[in-house]
Amino acid sequence: MLVKNILLIFFINITTNIYSQTVEEHYKQGNSLLRNGDYDNAIKAYNRAIGKNSEISNIYLNRGIAKNNLRQYQQAILDFNKAIELNKMSYMAYNNRGIVFKKLGRINAALSDYKKSVSLDASQSDPYYNIGILLSEQNKHKEAIIWYSQCVEKDPKRRLVHFNRANSKMQLNDLIGAKKDYTKEIAVNPKAPESYVNRGFINAQLNKKEESCKDWEKSYELGYKESINLINKYCR
Repeated sequence: MLVKNILLIFFINITTNIYSQTVEEHYKQGNSLLRNGDYDNAIKAYNRAIGKNSEISNIYLNRGIAKNNLRQYQQAILDFNKAIELNKMSYMAYNNRGIVFKKLGRINAALSDYKKSVSLDASQSDPYYNIGILLSEQNKHKEAIIWYSQCVEKDPKRRLVHFNRANSKMQLNDLIGAKKDYTKEIAVNPKAPESYVNRGFINAQLNKKEESCKDWEKSYELGYKESINLINKYCR
């Protein structure tokens, strides 16, 4: 009986503590959980924050991000809509809603949101990159390269932007330009094997067998095991 009483008191103390927290404390807790990938509990923390104050845009924004990660796409869109309603200058809400629209196949809506995000804050690299990816997937590689290049201007050390710009250049048969971009990606992200694999293909097309073999061997070292087939066929 004594144990039951202790447990009851302990539970009451915990719940009282939760509900005595401020909006900011619930919000910060949600952000910490979001960063750690605990999306369900992040949503619960954001719900508590909204229960205290339902007029803060960023709480809906981050709850929408958590829901997106749980593939609750329609619910995420509702949260991004609310974030925009409360703060029409929220470039992050537009960018993140665009990401969800793209996942749902609403390509025009996604592109519109990405561009709106750019118009609200042109200094951020994310929407430029997202537009580049979207256009690449539509085989609009010349346009994609323009957006990737603007992304590079905003954030030269961003991972994958050089890689994806190189892929678009490859599609346009710009081998030299693509090789330069794969080399830049390697400088930014030296432990990713895919850039070595693709640069190896370019070197092979440029009749630089020794360089291509070095690239494939490096990619194999980094864990891209399929490269052994290229090494056996062209380098031995």
